[in-house]
Amino acid sequence: MSVLNPLPSPALAEGPDALRERGLGLAREKRWGEAQACLEEAVRRRPDSAEMRNNLGVVLSEQGRRTEALACFDEALRLEPDYPHALQNRGNALRHLGRHEDAVASYEQALRLQPESADTCNNLGIALLDLKRPKEAGERFRQALRWQPDHPEAHNNLGVALAEEGRVAEATAIYRQVLRHRPRSAETHNNLGVALAAQKQFGEAIGCYDRALELRPDYAEAHSNRGNALRQEGRLPEAQAALEQALRLSPRYAEAHNNLAIVHVKQGDTRGALASYGEAVRLLPDYAEAHTNRALAWLQSGDFEQGWPEYEWRWRMKELVPRSLPAPRWEGGPLEGQTVLLWGEQGLGDTLQFCRYAALLRERGATVLLEAPAALVPLLRRLDGPQQVLPQGGPLPEFDCHCPLLSLPGALGTRLESVPGRVPYLSAEPERLRLWGERLAALPGIKVGIAWQGSTKYAGDGHRSIPLRHFEALARVPGVRLVSLQKGHGREQLDAAAGWAVEDLGERLDESGGAFLDTAAVLAHLDLVVTSDTALAHLAGAL
Repeated sequence: MSVLNPLPSPALAEGPDALRERGLGLAREKRWGEAQACLEEAVRRRPDSAEMRNNLGVVLSEQGRRTEALACFDEALRLEPDYPHALQNRGNALRHLGRHEDAVASYEQALRLQPESADTCNNLGIALLDLKRPKEAGERFRQALRWQPDHPEAHNNLGVALAEEGRVAEATAIYRQVLRHRPRSAETHNNLGVALAAQKQFGEAIGCYDRALELRPDYAEAHSNRGNALRQEGRLPEAQAALEQALRLSPRYAEAHNNLAIVHVKQGDTRGALASYGEAVRLLPDYAEAHTNRALAWLQSGDFEQGWPEYEWRWRMKELVPRSLPAPRWEGGPLEGQTVLLWGEQGLGDTLQFCRYAALLRERGATVLLEAPAALVPLLRRLDGPQQVLPQGGPLPEFDCHCPLLSLPGALGTRLESVPGRVPYLSAEPERLRLWGERLAALPGIKVGIAWQGSTKYAGDGHRSIPLRHFEALARVPGVRLVSLQKGHGREQLDAAAGWAVEDLGERLDESGGAFLDTAAVLAHLDLVVTSDTALAHLAGAL
């Protein structure tokens, strides 16, 4: 919230005060150009007035002329250093210019002068949100509400801070509370939709976006969010229409271009996706999510030359934190006589898929250390390539360089024709192989291993896991015997499959020794594996 100084009363007929009064009146009518002209003349006639410069800065800021506005606020503060309104307005201009740390400092100085200003507390909280410091932001919004319990923006922003902390249930409650008092707040309906979508309540989220758009049809962000929720519901043509509407309203909305690209990917339109990702990164060059998504689209289309370098943008996303290690990262080049540490950065399946690159480094003369999740270490000790397999979190020996596993294809210049394809590159333990061969020998027919449920912690699990009921048609193919490889969550669905033959191995698998040791031995005795996109698919490929 910007702060204009109150009108003098009674108004003077002539002079700078009269011009200032007329300018402020025009500003209240949003006649910004005329207001600016009056206030510029008032400043010209009274150049030593901090208040007039502050008011001119507000009018310039309302027209989007933030740099000129900032100069006005700076001059006002030169004339009157302890001027809290100018400090707050300066913070607003700095925030809009992307100078968030400077904005925080300006708001904090204003608060020292006016510690009970709810508006300044609220604005400081917004700047802290811009800096991805939601916990501190939440404290400032609560402070604003202590001074002004009915401050609607602070209530709404507190919900945003809680949502960014991952406390989406609390955020939902806050938004509902705000809507009881301000049912026509389009922004709060939109924010409630975002919180509900984060809890996978997409149908209700769409209802919130619809209400926001009834109140404000030109609300581009709500159109974009609605498109995302429709995509999550599998309603792709509607999702595309919503996102295209967001872009008609706001053509420079980089996030909407990214979201539209994701819909294109889901529809199999890689060319359209790449065009939209390209527009997103043109508008916002440091947009790590769009860069990373574009990398995946290039890789999916077989364009490894562009895809692997672009995939390094993943390290700028909040989900991945670059690792600090006491040696340089290997990005290609000679390795003869060098010790290189390879380390798993993502899930078990990614480790199983990309560990095959270790053999290529050994062929270059390197001593290869592979660090992997502890549960995988016994299985990976049977991998050809690394001289040593180390559990994550344990002590590391000395090494000359390191490389995350999913950066190896790029560092090695991998193209489609050079993907390492020596299969198998993993194998089952001979004794487990023998034991499971004996146990499975009695099963008749074609043995088909199945797994249907991935980790529910994965954000995209709803689009990859397959309800077990969809396997019934396969179970009823003559001569087929299904073998369940599912462990943990998802096995409860077997209760509903009592009418068709499924051999359940889940609780007998991998209870000793390490992850996938029994599963690997079982897979060797199966004729076919049908699974959702989980680590099991990568293990089957490796075997």
